[in-house]
Order: sequence, then C-alpha cells, then structure tokens
Amino acid sequence: MYDEEEDAAVAAAETDEHRQGAIARLMRNPLVASGFTPLSRDEAH
Repeated sequence: MYDEEEDAAVAAAETDEHRQGAIARLMRNPLVASGFTPLSRDEAH
C-alpha cells in the first residue's frame, strides 16, 4: 500500500521546485492580469 520510491520521487520534485525559486515558477506559470499594459521604453527609464 505504501510505495517508498514514489514518496521519495515526490519529495525530490518538491525540493527541486522550491530551490528553483519564484522567478522560475513564474516563468513556467505566468500571472495574467486583466487590463495590464506594459511600460513603454521611455516610461521605464
């Protein structure tokens, strides 16, 4: 009933995801904000 290998694989995947950080998670799953318009080059500087 209990698969130690599967449990270890899940724990390793969670650890890898945690190490990658917020930027990597956002690159994989970007947030979508309705009505968002990016800054122009002049506005950004």
